[in-house]
Amino acid sequence: MVRRLLDKKLRRDLRRHFGSMLAIAVVVTCGIAAFVGMRSMVHVLGDAQLAYYERSRFPDVFARVRRAPDAIVPALRDIVGVERLETRAGGEVVVRVPGLREPATARLVGIHDETPGSLNRVVLRRGRLPAADEADAVTVSQGFADANGLVLGDTLGAVIGGRWRHLRVVGVGISAEFVYELRPGDMLPDSKRYGVLWLPDAEAEQAFDLEQAWNELALTLEPGADTAAVVAALDDALQRYGSFGATTRRLHPSHQFLSSEIDENRTFASVLPTIFLGVAAFLVHLVLSRVVIPQRDQIGTLKAFGLPTAALVRHYTLFALVPVMVGSVAGVGLGIWLAAFLSEMYQEFFRFPSLTAPLYPAVIAAGVGIGVVAAVVGALGALRRVLRLPPAEAMRPEQPALYASGIVETVLGRHGSPIARMIARGVTHRPWRTALSALGIGFGAAVVVVGTFGFDAIGRMKHVMFDIAARADVTVVFAAPQGPAVVADLLALPGVLRVEPHREAAVRAWHGHRKRQTALVGVDSSARMRQVSDLAARIPTIHPGGVTLSASLSRVLAAGVGDTVDLEFLDGRRRRIAQPVVGVVEDLTGSSVYVPAAAMAALVGGGEAVTSADLQIDPRQEAALYARLVAAPQVQSVTARVRMRESFDATIRESFYMVLTTMLLIAGALSAGTIYNAGRVTLSERARDLASLRVLGFTRGEVSRILFGEIGLLGAFGLPLGIAIGIGMAWATVQSLGRDEMFRLPLVIGPRTIGLGLAVPVLAGLFSLWPLRHRLDRLDLVESLKTRE
Repeated sequence: MVRRLLDKKLRRDLRRHFGSMLAIAVVVTCGIAAFVGMRSMVHVLGDAQLAYYERSRFPDVFARVRRAPDAIVPALRDIVGVERLETRAGGEVVVRVPGLREPATARLVGIHDETPGSLNRVVLRRGRLPAADEADAVTVSQGFADANGLVLGDTLGAVIGGRWRHLRVVGVGISAEFVYELRPGDMLPDSKRYGVLWLPDAEAEQAFDLEQAWNELALTLEPGADTAAVVAALDDALQRYGSFGATTRRLHPSHQFLSSEIDENRTFASVLPTIFLGVAAFLVHLVLSRVVIPQRDQIGTLKAFGLPTAALVRHYTLFALVPVMVGSVAGVGLGIWLAAFLSEMYQEFFRFPSLTAPLYPAVIAAGVGIGVVAAVVGALGALRRVLRLPPAEAMRPEQPALYASGIVETVLGRHGSPIARMIARGVTHRPWRTALSALGIGFGAAVVVVGTFGFDAIGRMKHVMFDIAARADVTVVFAAPQGPAVVADLLALPGVLRVEPHREAAVRAWHGHRKRQTALVGVDSSARMRQVSDLAARIPTIHPGGVTLSASLSRVLAAGVGDTVDLEFLDGRRRRIAQPVVGVVEDLTGSSVYVPAAAMAALVGGGEAVTSADLQIDPRQEAALYARLVAAPQVQSVTARVRMRESFDATIRESFYMVLTTMLLIAGALSAGTIYNAGRVTLSERARDLASLRVLGFTRGEVSRILFGEIGLLGAFGLPLGIAIGIGMAWATVQSLGRDEMFRLPLVIGPRTIGLGLAVPVLAGLFSLWPLRHRLDRLDLVESLKTRE
């Protein structure tokens, strides 16, 4: 009987506070949707990665050499811990793609007939793999085929083995070692201009002059094998063959990018839902406080008649759980949609056989559980004070609050209007609640800042990449070091106005027991088309007399200015030199060792050499230049800056704008929910005061100014605080990504991000104030002025 009456009261309270319940449900929806969507993606990507690696037999260890004979393979297979070892020929070539103005770069990968246990299996999406005796047949990577509209039977042109070849497309496939197809030196994938071509290994051997030899190795390890020992044994065995050093799967570029993305999702899946569900708990507490305090006499009466405290706790907990459960249902549905959307987006970057977002009951249960706990914590916090009162005390009206003039009110009392003084008194009367309300509004701004600062950071990265670090119209990379005469050869090509040569060398950097394979880069301070730049878009000085390390490499090696690092050249000579560290630069991508270009010949040896060249060209002769470059056998890749910039813009536009829209929507919902509930609580608590003012002659507009003035003051406190919190969260995000060796994200908070951080909560607040004004205009003056005693 009592429970039925309490349930009837519950339904009545829910109808009366429908607007507040709806606001809580919206905030909970956003929090659970963010949790379910992002946390599901962590599982989706992780599960897809493991399944794909297992299906395609993704190796554990990789090694590259300049040229090694087939005769040493049996000895390599005898290394303790090696389960299966395979070799092949592979490398980059320039290809002509039908319909593509500039040359593309393709990675040729030799394949053998598959046997049980074969490594790096190709997953076919269309067609077939080339047969061993098909000289001009290739299987093309799916991203490259889709971006260029290639179909079975199309032909590509390339110089392979010193002669022009037409390669017929017989299949389209994907592979676990190219989940993220990225041309060496690029930051984002450009599927239109970079892809993978699988062809018979014998053809690949001819292409790279490797008859009865190979230049790439991959192996899997036996269970419990000592990975470090196997890597060391490989390095020793391959030393004489120009080894670039063996590496584990952890340092494989595609694996690194994918793992970094999973870690990033895991971080955001923890931060954003915490904010939303924390705000939801606060809103539940706020609304229940408004419901419970006026009902303290009813609670006292029920307790006096013997109603157990547990029944009251159940009643008000159900009141808190209703909006949470509504928000949970909507949030789970929205989270599932978000996971499906993100899966489609990631499939454009990561080529998995299948990337669907199944339901993860544990994730859904955890999301709903967190929401329920947040609601219960908020509800019990509001109930605790009333339930601790003895029944007789609870049945008495609440003691009127003590008002005393604070600093703000004193100042306004001298210079402000009566309305301003009432606003100040209302805000300063309950400082803790004012602070929490302002914090809730501020979190809306914080979510916008942390969700959109990436666009400012990417803008800085774009400026550094295309306006400072790489300003050449065209960059040519050679398959092998060329002599200085290549500069004159390039100048003789049609349309070439200026040539700037560069030299890099593969090295292994050592500091104590720490080591990392990297590149020794010669930097010409007088170069116009390429410079090293730090995250702040400044050009640091590369000092002579030592080496300058990338900051990421400095962290990996634990080496700083004043330390000495060893450089082991990976060109077969295993020459090792010691160099002092004279500088550390916080550059944008990769981990490099920089020295002045003039010092390269002395450090590397072998005289002057050129490994790549930047070209300034006449755009009117671009086509003729490309025709000559694509037919040059010594050219490994050609990159056009304009096309790279277009690809960069397209990638950002396709992926990040949807993320921006989502972040703005959930931030707006967060702000609107907080502001609406803050206004409803204020209106409820001050209804008697506002009604009295109306009776005394104040107009509706003047009364509205009191209510909305308090909310505006909360926003004035909360928005700057929220911007500061957002900047702090952005800093934490940058620090988290700063550990990534692939790229660094600069911390840039531009006026646009600050403006959005302020505008979104303000617009959301204006939207939520409309129903408050409507309710205020319909205020029942007689009912409000009745005494509760």
